[in-house]
Amino acid sequence: MNPCGLAVADEISIAYRMAYECDRVAAFGGVVAVNRPLDRATAEQIVQIVTHMVVAPDILDETHDVLARRKNMIVLVAQPARNGLFDLDVRSVPGGLLVQEWDRARFDRATAKTVTRRAPTEAEWEQLGLAWTAVKHVKSNAIVLFKEGSAVGVGAGQMSRVEAVELAVQRAGDRSRGSVMASDAFFPFADGLEAGIRAGVTAAIQPGGSVKDAEVIAAADDHQVYELWFKVVLFELEAARGRIDADDIFFARHHLHRVHVIEGLLVEQIEVLETMSPQDFLAFRSKLAPASGFQSVQFREIEFLSGLKDPKYLARLEGTAEEMSRLRKRLEEPTVDDAFRGLVKRRGSPALTDIFRDRERYGDLFDLCEGLLNHDETFAHWRARHVLMVERQIGSKTGTGGSTGAQYLRSTLGKRFYPELWEVRSQL
Repeated sequence: MNPCGLAVADEISIAYRMAYECDRVAAFGGVVAVNRPLDRATAEQIVQIVTHMVVAPDILDETHDVLARRKNMIVLVAQPARNGLFDLDVRSVPGGLLVQEWDRARFDRATAKTVTRRAPTEAEWEQLGLAWTAVKHVKSNAIVLFKEGSAVGVGAGQMSRVEAVELAVQRAGDRSRGSVMASDAFFPFADGLEAGIRAGVTAAIQPGGSVKDAEVIAAADDHQVYELWFKVVLFELEAARGRIDADDIFFARHHLHRVHVIEGLLVEQIEVLETMSPQDFLAFRSKLAPASGFQSVQFREIEFLSGLKDPKYLARLEGTAEEMSRLRKRLEEPTVDDAFRGLVKRRGSPALTDIFRDRERYGDLFDLCEGLLNHDETFAHWRARHVLMVERQIGSKTGTGGSTGAQYLRSTLGKRFYPELWEVRSQL
């Protein structure tokens, strides 16, 4: 038997609803177990669907008439499990018995070791502890996705671990975004972890011990680094836009400089992928999310926020409802380029040639132009390095997001956020 839902909350009725939402189909005809006295509010929910059994440490009198509505439902009062002389798990095997102690250990954070560059946040640690406790009650190969105190996806009893992940992700749907993942045994390859990452898992806990542990850890780090830096770039661009709107050019340049430095790190990161042979990269590439590189939602957000908006990308990208909503918001909101044009207008609308020629009068505007161009140039450099890496590793194969691969990527190399800042050079 496998749990189809698990949850922790301040009230049993809330916990029941959260657990029920994990898999409303599988909950039909199931068993409900709670670790607090069963109250009327929870009983009212339980009897809404066919339930074969309810187990609780106590049944409050107020629930009796409610539970009676389900004529054939069994209600048990069970005391908490405790250790005893013969408190053993016994399984029959050909020629004998397998006898072992029950696994009553709880999650001990002190025994957990962070092996990726990024450590879990406190909120992630809390969910990882719950997921780790839950996954041991799921038959192997077992995967549990947890979010905000509730299991949102359970993958049980599959022959391969990646299929267990895919099943849990399927159950979770959009709820997998921002969840954590627990595996009852090590990931033998990176594919299981990558399947979770594609679904939006932000942290994972597993026993480790695979000969491919290094590959699994590298897959987590690679995704985390890209998406983390994209997120920071977005934050700094938003800050730069706000400073420009406030006529605070000094701090706007400071934020743009941070963007330039981070984009330099993104360029250097590509060298890591180029250390792989084409055969190794092809094996790794099959595990990459469609949200990698140019198909990343955050990548398109950077383009839109910088000033390069193209509504057609909304139809091309695969994203959750929340991600597509973010992109639509980016299309509608002012860009960094809009903020710069507004600033120039407030300063009397000097031509770009005048800004570049009269640096005594427009020195701060000139410096801001150079900051914007640094962002544009470094991002273009990242595009070019990404294209070369793709050509080196996969040749003319199609891209992970369904594009024509290197052919499509080459067609993007001429994109510029601020073409007028490039064109003004030929007029000086």
